[in-house]
Amino acid sequence: SSWSNVYRITAQITEKVDPELLEKALEMTLPRFPSLHVKLKNGFFWHYFERNPKQNPVVVTITTLFNFYVNILLAHYSQDKSDDGLMQQLRLKSSYALKDIKPGMAIYSAKKVIFIIEAIRELDCKSKGINSMQKDYSLLKELIYKIFTI
Repeated sequence: SSWSNVYRITAQITEKVDPELLEKALEMTLPRFPSLHVKLKNGFFWHYFERNPKQNPVVVTITTLFNFYVNILLAHYSQDKSDDGLMQQLRLKSSYALKDIKPGMAIYSAKKVIFIIEAIRELDCKSKGINSMQKDYSLLKELIYKIFTI
């Protein structure tokens, strides 16, 4: 089946939160949505890369990530940040492609994106054996760590 059971939920809190009230809300909500009652452990992503190297070729992963972050950077510096303006700036054929770019702009400042692109370029060199003999999954693990901690 081509359907995915992976969901992404994003929330942005703009006001102070009462921790006790939040805990109570979670206790009321989680029984209705037990699949959301999970805890991601440290290293969740890189184990996937290690176990499935053929499904995640480092060249394809690097290219995909590079294009994604370059689009976020271009969007940050676009004069027209409307959907039509961004589609034209990024040469996108469908506004559907903006569904990841706009949240990416909210999560990553232009400065952070520049550092991430630098990390991706460094990974690209290392994956070609320049100053590194690490396995691909170790390189991807290192990159993910940098993206999350930049």
